[in-house]
Amino acid sequence: MSSYNLDQNQPEYFDFSIGGHQYRMRYPTTAEAFAGKAVKDGEEGLKWVCGFITKVDEVAPDIEDVLKNASVKVMGAFNAMIKKEFGDEA
Repeated sequence: MSSYNLDQNQPEYFDFSIGGHQYRMRYPTTAEAFAGKAVKDGEEGLKWVCGFITKVDEVAPDIEDVLKNASVKVMGAFNAMIKKEFGDEA
């Protein structure tokens, strides 16, 4: 008989840098992820994602402003990171 501890070794967040500043993104709960499905695209989707991101260094600018002014290449890398961290359903 198999036994699984699904809480073991599951991170609650991951860190990333952009524009020379450090940020931390918390993984959403299942309920938050389901709610995010409805607002996945466009500016509303960006706001939803940014709601899980906090500054690691206090002088960092607001992540929403950083992402709105990022190049399409940086946004592509950000989107790839989200998909990798949240799985294909992100």
